[in-house]
Amino acid sequence: MHVCVCVFSSVKVYFAADTIFTRELNDGEISSIDAYFDTFPAIITRDQDVDIESSIQHFNKRITNFTKRGSGYTLSHITKLVRQMVQYRPLAGSTFVPWIERKKCIVNVCNVGNFECFKYSVLAALHPQSHNPNRRAKYEPYADELNFDDLYFPIELSKIPQFERQNPLISINVISYDEESKSFIVV
Repeated sequence: MHVCVCVFSSVKVYFAADTIFTRELNDGEISSIDAYFDTFPAIITRDQDVDIESSIQHFNKRITNFTKRGSGYTLSHITKLVRQMVQYRPLAGSTFVPWIERKKCIVNVCNVGNFECFKYSVLAALHPQSHNPNRRAKYEPYADELNFDDLYFPIELSKIPQFERQNPLISINVISYDEESKSFIVV
């Protein structure tokens, strides 16, 4: 896994198991059924390794829930255990992107070097400017309207719900381009 993390910087990993459960029938015959279990994807970075114990606990919980239904089946054996990994590229904020301005399709507030593009994009939506909307100075008088307590720039995608809780009159939608489907998706 460390090779994948070194190549991709972060990956999502999950485990899947094909199992066989058996039970003895009244006539002494053995009945068996196949069952499939998997774990939730875990994010692994250079700083955070996979938590194998958590994956084992998750499997045990799923197997216990499966056998609790009163069927009398018990785990006989695991026929296949697979670890799957995919590159993980979380959305992240950055800073001013000069070429977007030429497109005339969005407001791109010039905030070179401070990574506060999220802040200025929200302010630009709340306070539209008709003249030079890309200038940061147009929005600075309104900066105190927003609550960024305990939030750090660039804002991580996972922190947007916290921003919305701290600013209850604002709702944020994040749209990303999906290379695989060649379309935009709401994240």
